[in-house]
Amino acid sequence: MKLLERFAQFEPKPGVDYRRVLEVDAKDRTPMRSLTLGIGGALLAVYGYVWLVAGLPQLVSLVAPGPVFTMASKAIAVALAIPLTMALVLLAHRFNPRWLTSVQPGIRWRYLIAAWLIASVILIMGAIISRMGQPWVWAPENPLWAYLAVVLLLTPLQAAGEEFFFRGYLIQALHSAAPGGAAAGSGIQGWLIGTYQKWFGVVGSALVFAMLHGTQSPALFAHRFGFGLITGWLVVKTGGLEAGIAVHIVNNILTYGVGIFTGTLIQVRSIVFADWLPVAIDLAAFAAFAAVAVWLAKRMNLATKTPLSQFGSSSVPLVR
Repeated sequence: MKLLERFAQFEPKPGVDYRRVLEVDAKDRTPMRSLTLGIGGALLAVYGYVWLVAGLPQLVSLVAPGPVFTMASKAIAVALAIPLTMALVLLAHRFNPRWLTSVQPGIRWRYLIAAWLIASVILIMGAIISRMGQPWVWAPENPLWAYLAVVLLLTPLQAAGEEFFFRGYLIQALHSAAPGGAAAGSGIQGWLIGTYQKWFGVVGSALVFAMLHGTQSPALFAHRFGFGLITGWLVVKTGGLEAGIAVHIVNNILTYGVGIFTGTLIQVRSIVFADWLPVAIDLAAFAAFAAVAVWLAKRMNLATKTPLSQFGSSSVPLVR
């Protein structure tokens, strides 16, 4: 609590969507400083994320070698992106980290659970369709229960870590670095610039998400980039990370689960090639989930913009 009181100096502007949470109108936050903080924070976050994902599994392998421990350490490393991004929001941007989860702020648990149930139904149907005509080989990985424990206990944290990092911090930080709306102008040029400003963070985070997965075929890159765009759009339309976390958890558990029970886990975790048809089916399932998730958010009357406050239209230092 004392740490929050010391470093959290700003509240978001009232009535803005998730992308604009880290925007600040204050005398000490010039456009150049906002640009430097947004891009610099994003670069620092990427550096920290890569260090965690590459470094922690190597350290673990020195004391506990083996594929199970490697998989577990990779999941833990990605999950550590949650405190990493929260620290950046608090220490660099001077906002309460709860604004990273939603515009409420905080996690909206009822919506998260409902979105997870919907994602389970839609993605399982998509997986069945994509595997039609393919033989099912029962060849469970050994030790089976160890792999299942890693997937069921750590994969949700891994998925949440990626959402906090890519759809959370990167979207907010990159958007805060985009030019202000006044620079857009009018006409077609103004529309193009305005669209670029609105979606700079979403597209940028999706691009980084796809690129950080390493060597991959064009179809596999399109799959990851498309997933990043869909979940980024979901964040904007629902006002938080819950739907993205839900669908990411279901997708990863399904993917790893098939690998565990068919003896193809190593191939699944090191995949670099994909065919276009399964990619199209997957993206269609993600898009269907996104449509239902947005509908559900409206039915539940979820906030998609920050609350109105006594501060008017600009972010100002918190009153102590």
